[in-house]
Amino acid sequence: PWLGVVLLGQFSYHHNIHALKIPKFPGRGLLLYFGQHSLFIYLIHQPLLFGLVKAFYTLAPPTAP
Repeated sequence: PWLGVVLLGQFSYHHNIHALKIPKFPGRGLLLYFGQHSLFIYLIHQPLLFGLVKAFYTLAPPTAP
């Protein structure tokens, strides 16, 4: 399922798109921060999501039909 993302990365490298400057816009710093710390964000959000799902099902368990 990730073949399209891989091909998009190869296309952008081939056409030197990765070297383009990012224009100034509101939220640029936050976007750059997320891009530079994506592994940390990925590793942190996984346990948080699992914890939220567990808490949801503990507080409101599914009912049988």
